[in-house]
Order: sequence, then structure tokens, then C-alpha cells
Amino acid sequence: MKDGLAISMPREVVKTLGIREGDDIDFIQYKDSYYIIAKRSDIAKLITGSAAQAAVSQQQENPAANVPKLSEAEISVLKKLDTLRYSMRTTPEVAKILGKEERITFKQLEKKHVIVPFKDEQQKTHYSIQKMFYDSYLMRKRPAEQPKQEYKLSLSKGKVAEAAKSSTAPISAIEKYMDALQNAGYIVVPTEAEASAISAALEDSIRRGLVVGTRAFNKKFYIVMRSFINANTPAITAQISDKSSSVPVIAKACKLDEEAIRAVLYILAESGEVTEVRKDIFRLA
Repeated sequence: MKDGLAISMPREVVKTLGIREGDDIDFIQYKDSYYIIAKRSDIAKLITGSAAQAAVSQQQENPAANVPKLSEAEISVLKKLDTLRYSMRTTPEVAKILGKEERITFKQLEKKHVIVPFKDEQQKTHYSIQKMFYDSYLMRKRPAEQPKQEYKLSLSKGKVAEAAKSSTAPISAIEKYMDALQNAGYIVVPTEAEASAISAALEDSIRRGLVVGTRAFNKKFYIVMRSFINANTPAITAQISDKSSSVPVIAKACKLDEEAIRAVLYILAESGEVTEVRKDIFRLA
């Protein structure tokens, strides 16, 4: 097809829209990255303020108003599905994370079109959660997402030299920690002397809220960039939303180092958002 792409729509979408061979369809821009698809013969109804348009307006003003209620068991299944990246939401992978009763609930959600199957180019089935259900039952349960920003540490050579003078930590060690913090988003410091020197060097960044830190029960000091916490909190807390989980399990699911997981969880525990049930086992507070 010249200057365009051919698309394949799921059978249930074709049936819902009442599309037949030979019908013309149009795409109407709804928001920056969203389009409404409709038969050309139905476009006038949307534009002239018909009942359908009124429903769209109501949905914009109050997205949860017309969303069917789901049971706790159904919401729990959606949460589990949401822990898998879309590329991993194949039938075998989904089956691995669901119990016997949850698989039955999954099928019910599929029949209700809450969960929608799609086939990729290799004809593998992937599962998507309808946006209105995702927004109502999953998105609002997560911590408010922060604007994605690239933070640079507020640091000067004078501050580093001054911090080194007041501690036993050499300048080279402090600079090495600074580079690691900027590159990885977090550092783990074993001694109080080094932690004090680093904190002094990062005074401006700490004051501005760009960097936070805490001393854990393992006597290590975890210093973390706020941008790193904001970026990884949703994925980490999703692993402990229904039950307690261990750091190694969370790290594997999130594809992060175990110390990175501890860094975020210890900061969240400090603010009361999560609880360390026992060593390296966490749950949502």
C-alpha cells in the first residue's frame, strides 16, 4: 500500500463496529497519541453531538464513570498480568504466573473484553488490558508518576575537596562514588566516614531533593538519585502489591541488581510506603 500501512483488526472489533467488506473506515485524532476508529457512515454522528459523542465527552470528564466494576479476584489477575512486559505476555508466560482459579478468572476477563488478545507477526498471541480498565484499576493504584527528567548532580570540585579534608576518605574515592551515583542512579557506601564525606559533597543536591539517602539495618548507607527512585518504584511495588516478596525475586522480575532494589525499597520504607517484614522480604505498607 503506497504511503500507508495495512492493518489487521481483531474479529471482535470488526463485529462491534459492524464493518463489512467494502465499508470505508476513518481514523479521528482523539489525543496526541490516540485515534478513534469508526465507519465513515458513523463519523457524522460523532461530529454532530450524538449520543455517542456525549458518551465520549463524559468519558473524558470522568473516565471511571462508565467502567464496569470488577471483583477483587479480577483486579488481582490484572495486576499480575501487568507485571509482565507486553512482549512477554504470551499464553505460556501468562500461564506460569497464574494459579488454577486465576486462569479461570483470566478467561472470564477475556470474554468480557477486559483483556484483549492480539497476534504478532509470528502469530504468537499477546494479551493487552483495555485502556479504560487499566486507567481505572491499575494506573490510579500506582504512585503518581513524576515528569521524566535527566538530573545532573550539583557538585563542585571545591565541595569534594572540602568534604575530603573533613574526613578520612580520599578525594579520589569520593569522586569515584560521584561518578557511580550519576551513572547508576544509586550507590552503596560501607562506612560512615565515606557516607558523611559524600553527603557533604552532595549538600546542594540533597537540599534540592535530587538525592536522598538512608542507613539500613545491614549498616550500609544507600544514597539514591530521586530520578532513579521515580523511574523504578512502579515496577518494584507491582511485585509486592498482593503479597510479600524477596529482594532476589523482585530483582529478577525488574531486571535490576539486588542492591538497586534494596536502595529503592529502603527509601520507600523510610517514608512508610513499604514494610520490611523480615530481612530482604518486603510488602506494601
